[in-house]
Amino acid sequence: MLDKSKNKQIDYNSTAELSLQPQIQFFEDTAGWLIDYALSKGATQVEIGATKSTGLSVSVRHQEIETLEYNRDNGLGITLYRGKQKGVATTSDLSRAELKKSIDAALNIAKYTQADECSGLPDKALMAVDVRI
Repeated sequence: MLDKSKNKQIDYNSTAELSLQPQIQFFEDTAGWLIDYALSKGATQVEIGATKSTGLSVSVRHQEIETLEYNRDNGLGITLYRGKQKGVATTSDLSRAELKKSIDAALNIAKYTQADECSGLPDKALMAVDVRI
């Protein structure tokens, strides 16, 4: 297919423009400072989950493109514990200011939840640590 704006051929089977390493590094770095921030604010355990998705949708009608939609979504979920009290917050805004607000919100939620002796993260030895793509 020809990219008319740049007048060059596009290879949709190529993975050259799909390098995930910078994104993985961003999420690893972000999770690291978020955990440090949450612990400094009183959390005793912290779990961070991140998602990133990119998509392209094309609708064709009568052999012509009718709609072309591109999407890119980010999300970050924070589960933390204050002792045995759990707080959860999510955000799609990955700016440091908004991520700090999400940690603060999860900490605030944890203050008002009932303590549960069975809650908390599993033992570190039971956690998966090898990331494969």
